[in-house]
Amino acid sequence: FQMGPNRRTVLLDRFYVARYPVTNRMFGEFVERTAYKPTDAEAARFLAHWKTGKCPAGMEDHPVTFVSWLDARAYCRWAARRLPSEAEWEKAARGTDGNRFPWGRDEPTADLAHFGHARGNAGTCPVDSHPRGASPYGIEGMAGNVFEWCEDVDDAAFYLHGPERNPRNTIQPGTASCVIRGGSFRYDARSLRTYARSSFPPTFRLDTVGFRVAL
Repeated sequence: FQMGPNRRTVLLDRFYVARYPVTNRMFGEFVERTAYKPTDAEAARFLAHWKTGKCPAGMEDHPVTFVSWLDARAYCRWAARRLPSEAEWEKAARGTDGNRFPWGRDEPTADLAHFGHARGNAGTCPVDSHPRGASPYGIEGMAGNVFEWCEDVDDAAFYLHGPERNPRNTIQPGTASCVIRGGSFRYDARSLRTYARSSFPPTFRLDTVGFRVAL
């Protein structure tokens, strides 16, 4: 497929990416079954929106947020899954034709994605709220609602000029930033492009960042 703004050719082996991001309900089951909690040094803002230690009523099917890259990896280990590589994430969102957005080339609208609410308290929406915004593979929520953690450590040069086959920048992150993709409810249309990318340190937790699993 054509990857990045420079549309370089990348070849990937077969893989699976979940249709939806991990929800509060799914992450809650993980926490309940494993008694998972981060170390004290890494616990800042963990599930900060769960004021009573449980998912707020009515948000069970919203994407889980306030989870770090490390939290996402812990969930994946429990679920016998993994985070998608940056290349896998982009192909799942973009398809093989170099689409600018998961649904094609048309600019985003409210029926395609949840975005553009920089002010106020819009918050997340259920993960199945925008079926018309699905990617060519039927994968939903890859533009807007929440950014999603990828497996890769952020390296712009690797992204633009890495290996042609199965690029995966998996150096253990330490304090290096890890890639996030997809935009969020707070960000504008530019962040929803299939090749738009950003990153945060692996211990960061925000109300705009979640994840989905791969295999």
